[in-house]
Amino acid sequence: MICEITTTTCRPGSVAQVIESDYVPGTGIREDACGKLEGCWTTEIGPLNQIIQLRSYVDLDEQKRAAGNRNHQPRAEDLATTPSDIVNREVSVFRLMRGIHRPATGPNTYELRRYRFKPAQVERWTGLFLGSIEHREKYSKLSALLSGEGNSQDEVCHLWPYPDLNSRTAARAAAVNDPEWKKFIGASGGHLESMQSMIMIPANRSPLK
Repeated sequence: MICEITTTTCRPGSVAQVIESDYVPGTGIREDACGKLEGCWTTEIGPLNQIIQLRSYVDLDEQKRAAGNRNHQPRAEDLATTPSDIVNREVSVFRLMRGIHRPATGPNTYELRRYRFKPAQVERWTGLFLGSIEHREKYSKLSALLSGEGNSQDEVCHLWPYPDLNSRTAARAAAVNDPEWKKFIGASGGHLESMQSMIMIPANRSPLK
């Protein structure tokens, strides 16, 4: 399965308006022929005034067709928002390596972790991660693991739901002290160039809560 992560940066004060709109070039939220919406969040900690969307596709061909559909300009009278509300929009394409796990209860707080790797190190790190994930999931469940395609080929994203920020803190503290997960941390750090994390809140229309 192929996935997209779309990051839409909005003008301050316009996030709520944009997230409820059908402005396809700006947000890609519409459900017609733009791929299956798996999750939609607003950023709470990290870069602010952003909308993060996760969409899935059967294959790269479907993803490319959907990208073309999103670029179709709607009529001005159909827009609930305007291009001036959108500061920037970035789309990254990934291959789904594990997931998508949907929490049984919600709404949850989500953490999206984006790692950039040294050249040709993604496959090795992913193998180590998947070989050790059972030890990390004793404390909280992974929602999705994504490996980059194309311009994102040296990137991996992993998505984690938590009931709240206190639960995140407790789970991560317990994992760091787990002897088996410590082995993974020790074996994997040398493959990385950079790490980013953002805390996100599900939007009303998000399937992942």
